[in-house]
Amino acid sequence: SSFSERYDQLQQDLAKVLQGCCRPADGAKILAVSKTFPNEAILEAYECGVRAFGENKVQELSAKAESLPADIEWHFIGHLQSNKEEKVVAYTKGFPLSSQISKSEAKPNLS
Repeated sequence: SSFSERYDQLQQDLAKVLQGCCRPADGAKILAVSKTFPNEAILEAYECGVRAFGENKVQELSAKAESLPADIEWHFIGHLQSNKEEKVVAYTKGFPLSSQISKSEAKPNLS
C-alpha cells in the first residue's frame, strides 16, 4: 500500500482511539519519525498532510529544517547533549521532546 493509504488509515485509527478516550479530535497529533529518511520521503509525507516530524541527530535536524518547507513542525527525539540544546531549540518550537519516554509508551498499539 502507498504512504498515503497508510497515513489515512493511521489518522482513522487515531480518531477512534481519541473518541474511545473521550478526547477531542485534535487531542493528539501524529509525529512522523523522519530520521534516516531522505528529503524526498519527507516531502511525500508532507504532501499527504504530515506537518510534524522528529529527528534524533542535531546535524540532520538542522540540514532538513533548512532545506524543507518552513511550516514543518520539527521535534527532537532522543538524548540531547547540553552543548547542542541551543541549536535544537532554534529549529523546534519550544523545548524538545524528552528521551525519558520509552518506546512502548510513545507508540501505542492502534490495531
